[in-house]
Amino acid sequence: MTREQSSETAGTLALVRACVRAWTNHDFDAAADRRADDLRVEVAIDAAPTQASFAETLDAFGRMVDGVIVLDTSAGAHRTA
Repeated sequence: MTREQSSETAGTLALVRACVRAWTNHDFDAAADRRADDLRVEVAIDAAPTQASFAETLDAFGRMVDGVIVLDTSAGAHRTA
């Protein structure tokens, strides 16, 4: 892994961790604001092709969640964030 890739991975991890922290604190707007405009989210329960639809889905789902257990936040050459 090059220094540039390592820096990019660290930035990605920081972004993911900030999003998870915002979401678990029920700050759904802050979590949704971290979504890239070109990110496509498609899951079994819903599709969220736009920033607005992602924010709506995140808010609706997040209000049903009582707690979150983060199992792993590591990343590296063999992992993705």
